[in-house]
Amino acid sequence: MRIVLCVYVTSSQIKKFIWRMTKNYFFFFVFLYPFFLFSQNCSNCNLTITAADTAAYTINTGQTLCITETGVAKGKIIISGGTICNKGSINPAALTCTAGTIINYGTLMLSNSLSINTPGFTLNNAAGATVNVIGQLTISKAESVFINSGTVNITGNINLSAGTINNSGTMNYANLNKTGGTNTNTGTVNCCARNNN
Repeated sequence: MRIVLCVYVTSSQIKKFIWRMTKNYFFFFVFLYPFFLFSQNCSNCNLTITAADTAAYTINTGQTLCITETGVAKGKIIISGGTICNKGSINPAALTCTAGTIINYGTLMLSNSLSINTPGFTLNNAAGATVNVIGQLTISKAESVFINSGTVNITGNINLSAGTINNSGTMNYANLNKTGGTNTNTGTVNCCARNNN
């Protein structure tokens, strides 16, 4: 015996289904895809630090400095269009960011204030990673992006006049002075006061 089941679907139901699928995939590509992108391991390494290293490094466009779990970068670092992928520790004598990207899976410790004042510069602090700044964080150029999925500790203020802060982790700081740019928070923020947040 053969049973034939017929289901009648209206055009409006089909449109609703397509709309739901479109929204779901849009959510994936806009919000989840960057997470998977930055969750990848360090690759295409031109330079690698595997232990305590006090040498100075300049990372130019097309270059990638990789720091392994046992690596500690202690020298002066200039990022000039290249990429740093850190799974260990960065505690530099000085850090200058003129262009490029930092992807942090480990610990980034800065004993001075951090200024992200170059258009297109990105600092991505991944889930489980930590950024410690003794001083202030200043973002003052359009298209500069600070992405935090881990923990950020700043002893001073965050000064945001342009660019983007996207927090889905935990951020601890004194005050937020926002005169421009975009501040998106879906995580936890611990601070004393907020100005124009």
